[in-house]
Amino acid sequence: MGKFVLALIVILSSYFANAQEVSVSTSFAESNSISFDNAIGTNLGYHFILSDKSKIGLSVLHSWAKNDYQNSMESDSQIHIHSSALRFSTRLGYMYTLINTKSIGLYIGPEISLNSYLISQQTQNLGDNQSRSYTSSSNTEIQKKRLPGAAINTQLCYKNFLHDCLELFVQLHPEVTSFINDAPELANRSNSINWLEFQLGFHYKFK
Repeated sequence: MGKFVLALIVILSSYFANAQEVSVSTSFAESNSISFDNAIGTNLGYHFILSDKSKIGLSVLHSWAKNDYQNSMESDSQIHIHSSALRFSTRLGYMYTLINTKSIGLYIGPEISLNSYLISQQTQNLGDNQSRSYTSSSNTEIQKKRLPGAAINTQLCYKNFLHDCLELFVQLHPEVTSFINDAPELANRSNSINWLEFQLGFHYKFK
């Protein structure tokens, strides 16, 4: 059902669109999840310009993060964790035009997404009690698939950048995604992840 709805949106958007554009950008994101904090990634998008006032688009994001942190579980134990995390996100967004001049465009709009995560953790437990010191280690992999998210995009475009079909854009992307945390090994106990993502990239318009 979901694929049918997505295909219908693409077909209708292609029919009613005045023009189309592709985008490529790099992203940097902070989050309340230690595993995904300071994530960097790449974003590819395809957008249908419906009118001077609106456009709709599909995009995919692939981002990754590596973090090291400590977690004190007991008074005589120190846990060192090395985390490597991947995120794959498919996004559908609508943008409304606030400002549209020959040189600048300012847009804002909602976005929904489906997100998959892969988190690998290497844990080292360093302990010291009255009789002896000890070290233990373990590896954990957590995978989550097709969890929903919602965001609000604000995008500023600089038109005619080196070419009349090329735009330079910056985008601010606050987002909340679902994350079912049923793994006690993870440091974050929340069932959602809050993101603040910044993107810098290019649009190429097909006229």
